Amino acid sequence: MRALRSLSDRFRELFGFPFVVPCTHGRAAERIWAKIHVREGSVVPGNMLFPSTRFHIESNGAKVIDVITEDAHDLYSEHPFKGNVDIKKLAALLKEYGPERVSCVYVELAVNSCGGHPVSLANLKEVQSLARAHGVPLFLDGCRILENSYLVKQREAGYQNLSIPEIVRETCSLADGCTLSALKDFLVPTGGFIGIRDAKSFQRAYVQNFFDGTQLAGSAMDAISTALAEISASPLYVSSRVEQVNYLWLRLKGGIPVLCPPAGHAVYIDVKSFLPGLSPERHPAEALAAFVY
Repeated sequence: MRALRSLSDRFRELFGFPFVVPCTHGRAAERIWAKIHVREGSVVPGNMLFPSTRFHIESNGAKVIDVITEDAHDLYSEHPFKGNVDIKKLAALLKEYGPERVSCVYVELAVNSCGGHPVSLANLKEVQSLARAHGVPLFLDGCRILENSYLVKQREAGYQNLSIPEIVRETCSLADGCTLSALKDFLVPTGGFIGIRDAKSFQRAYVQNFFDGTQLAGSAMDAISTALAEISASPLYVSSRVEQVNYLWLRLKGGIPVLCPPAGHAVYIDVKSFLPGLSPERHPAEALAAFVY
């Protein structure tokens, strides 16, 4: 219980959610979240969600509908926030389906499937306003929330003087809950979370975590608590990681077709242009990775 209390305190301090359910992995957090919040026969609008997120939504009988900005589909667009939700598409979807058929809106931060590109807080505020107007909850995939916050600080007006933890808290304040993996941003080998604002949802998630057998060991909770404390005190490594990605992107851009602009956690190569002789059936991305490494 000591480890759980310590972790819960650290989590609330950084993310601002009053309740947290620690799990073994981010996938476990997604599975529990989907069991609680996704209704069979409903739809879930999202911004090019990660495959595991999409799987857990669809395995609970719902349909994911992408409402990401059109800039996300242009590999060479220099739009600074290609992870943004298309507000017009979302508004039309919410009007068409109504709260009875929309389980929630789910927004991934630093969207992996479109190159790790961030979501602006201005866009997230519009999403929250629309969701609330229609009585639909808003949830976040926060696996890359630190990178997203760093890029907001660098690119979005009004956030240059805020710290990374301050931007993280403001981001989470716009949502009803979040799921995340501790392996991505927090430099630990195991762990995931569900951040929750509603007490009843917390109770359901807590019980479901027990029945799924995905509770986190006390030693892992201690390690994650330490990581959260260190990041809150000095998130320098976040800027170092993102700047490493930017450096690699600049070096490759001279002769390699890379997705633009540089993003948070990785450099993405346009393999279709780089290896035009390899058809999709020959797995060009995997072939390139095998050749390089």
